Amino acid sequence: YDAHGRVHTIRAPDGVTTTLDYTERGWVKSKIVSSGIDVNKPSQKTIYVYKPSGQIEMVTFPDNSVTRYTYDAAQRLTSVVSGRDESIESIIYTLDLTGNRIKEEVRDHKGNLVRQITRTFDKTGRLTSQTGAAR
Repeated sequence: YDAHGRVHTIRAPDGVTTTLDYTERGWVKSKIVSSGIDVNKPSQKTIYVYKPSGQIEMVTFPDNSVTRYTYDAAQRLTSVVSGRDESIESIIYTLDLTGNRIKEEVRDHKGNLVRQITRTFDKTGRLTSQTGAAR
């Protein structure tokens, strides 16, 4: 544990070690996973970046792929873009005034629509219908 009582190092029975580092606000900043007993296997590092509000903004994975998150003015998730190089995929959310996800579009690295889901909700926010299509 670190000086603030947060988990710093986890050692598994197979020798794999996970080390966590934190931001000043106590959010996980990075996670490093060792290879355990296989000394020839490099450690895997994941890096987390946050918005001042505490929402996750970006995650960089050990393979250097990146996931970015965007939010609207009401701090609701509106898109997720992830991948690297030619494998980038995006998910765009359309929200109604109460924050329900009424449309979800998944696009591939060329911008082609891969999947689309539309939803309707009643006045109390309960899902009343959902349609989806994949190409």
